[in-house]
Amino acid sequence: MKPHTKSILFAALALPFLVPAITVRADDEPIRLPEPIEPKLSGEPKAENIPIQGLPLRQVALFSSGVGYFGRAGRVSGDGAVELYFQRDELNDVLKSLVITDPSGELRPITYTLDELLARRPQNNDLQLPAGETLGGILRQFQGALIRIQTGDRIIQGRLIGVATKTIRDKNGDVTTTDVATIMTENGLTSIRLDTVEDGGIVTLLDEKLNRKLMAQLENSASRLTSSIDAGFRPITLRFAGKGTREVKAGYIQATSVWKTSYRLVFDAPKNAKKKDSSKTSEIKPLLQGWAIVENTTDEDWKNISLSLIAGRPVSFTMNMAAPLYVQRPDIALPFYGAPRSQVYEETLGNKRARRLQDMPVAKAAAGPQGPQGERGVDGAPGIFMNSGDFDDSSARDEIEISAEQLIKQQSSATTAERGELFEYAIRQPVSLNRGEAALVPIVSQVIAGEKLSILDTRDADFRAVHGMRISNNTGMHLAGGPITIYQDGLYAGDAQITNIAPGEDRLISYALDLDLVVGRESPTYFEETLDLSVREGVLTVARRQRQAHVFTFRNKSEEAKTVLVQVPIDPNFTLVEPKQADEKSPTEYRFEVVVPAKGNATLKVVGERPISEAVAILNTDIDVLVSYIKFGKISPQLKAALEGVVTRRNKLRELQGRRASLENQIREISVEQDRIRQNMNGLARESDLYKRYVAKFETQETQIEKLREEIARLRDLENDANKELSAYVQKLNFD
Repeated sequence: MKPHTKSILFAALALPFLVPAITVRADDEPIRLPEPIEPKLSGEPKAENIPIQGLPLRQVALFSSGVGYFGRAGRVSGDGAVELYFQRDELNDVLKSLVITDPSGELRPITYTLDELLARRPQNNDLQLPAGETLGGILRQFQGALIRIQTGDRIIQGRLIGVATKTIRDKNGDVTTTDVATIMTENGLTSIRLDTVEDGGIVTLLDEKLNRKLMAQLENSASRLTSSIDAGFRPITLRFAGKGTREVKAGYIQATSVWKTSYRLVFDAPKNAKKKDSSKTSEIKPLLQGWAIVENTTDEDWKNISLSLIAGRPVSFTMNMAAPLYVQRPDIALPFYGAPRSQVYEETLGNKRARRLQDMPVAKAAAGPQGPQGERGVDGAPGIFMNSGDFDDSSARDEIEISAEQLIKQQSSATTAERGELFEYAIRQPVSLNRGEAALVPIVSQVIAGEKLSILDTRDADFRAVHGMRISNNTGMHLAGGPITIYQDGLYAGDAQITNIAPGEDRLISYALDLDLVVGRESPTYFEETLDLSVREGVLTVARRQRQAHVFTFRNKSEEAKTVLVQVPIDPNFTLVEPKQADEKSPTEYRFEVVVPAKGNATLKVVGERPISEAVAILNTDIDVLVSYIKFGKISPQLKAALEGVVTRRNKLRELQGRRASLENQIREISVEQDRIRQNMNGLARESDLYKRYVAKFETQETQIEKLREEIARLRDLENDANKELSAYVQKLNFD
């Protein structure tokens, strides 16, 4: 490998993560990946309008189905409450999936606000408190209310009559407009200029209901103001009850962007590629380097979190859990009861006696979760207890009581790397990723086993072979599906794709056209062979074997041998007979390996076979077909003699039918001749010789017609007898 080509490859693979140097002995010269330089991180983005979460984020597990699990943990002391903030569109997923763990305390109700109800609250009785309103404008809404105004040493208390705007001229002649309040006090009416109150004075509503009304509306206005400047965050309050300082945990599901995987496959040409006399390609040992693309699309920076990437397709859906739901109830009239009627009950069927109600165990209602919660990891569910109450029947209690230990045992498999139908990439080092940022996270860097191939898919319209590989996943871990960039001998060779690959599984990839391999194919050929004949109750069953042959030819123009993997679609109607067995088989195709020597040719013939069974009535089968079965079919002597009997009787019947048809044709010819004579006789005199000769000929023809009809009747009787004899003979035939 040339030094400058190696530098190009290294520059292409220099990704912003520290990866140890790896040497791959795929040829005499190793492929070496250097350690890239650690990038400098830019300044952290400002977290404007982002509330501080009550529990720090500790774990993130991203699923390939578009959701993420977020685990939080923190310490509380005694009875406490913490707040978590979520966007409005995140509430449904959180309410559907939130799970809490308190190892030594009790869980209390989790609360959140119903903004929709506040938005629908009637507004007609609200106070008008527009921004910039003066004291006079506010007091105008409290006419008749009991108030107290204190300004300096002066205190006025009474009921507000009204507020009027007046123009006042001072001693200097200057004009001032101000609001003046008129109040009914115990001593009578009085007025006070409100501009004197605004400078250090105090106005108090003495009516407690009106005071609460004003405070509630101010709080509502403040809540709407907060909602408009907090980027839509809504608080959920978690409450804990217990003693001492302890760590509590919370986990929930949220919608996230789908994490993606991409791979690089680096290898050198096989050793025997330089040998002109090579007859078979050799294995290679490529380096597989895999990266996961992770995006932090949340509103929170990830600081030293435990990151897991989980591939699979769990069922996930959204449901409107945050909005209140109401049931439409029917309107039913008040019941009216008349005098009860006497009722007669039927007897019990049989003599079994029902168990008495007082003999049944009764469960006492549980007051709520009791006892310590089962502690799990941040990614686990809390312990759950069912309080079974007191039972008279101990066996019934054992059947319904469920302990936290049993539940934890059932879920213990969730801590392993392979989680049922899912598999997980657990990132070993803590991950930090600011909101709005993405990262390439290394998930695999290992030498794997591989074999270089040329691949021909016979369904390809262009019918061209491509360069490919068979790679074996000996990494010991699942490989999620994604694109692969191929590097050969230090240069870019092409792109490929894979789906999920389990440990120990092989997979084919292709990445470029093979220009050194010329391929051709012949049109499919078909041929049939009769295998067996059988007769039963007049029905002839013919069993045949049909074969379909495909022939593919290859010419190798290169100096090295090529192993060509030919993919042929599986036809469910045909069974493979040549070759007897495919080298590989997928759900929809056979795969055959063909070694094409250097500068040489090779041929592949693929033959499929299917049985064909045909049932026909012997009486309706063409005689020539029956004769061919007798001459060329693989049948027993008894069946052959039976078919010969059928042919003999069919020939006899056909001969009678032919003779009758010939006589009937003679009658038709005579009738045509008589029609001609009648036309000629119409223009002749009855005494003429020609007319008399026509009459004599008519008499001769009529005599001939009578004899022909008698012979036809006789032949028809013989024909009916022959037909009955044939039918009876055929019905008695039973030969396998």
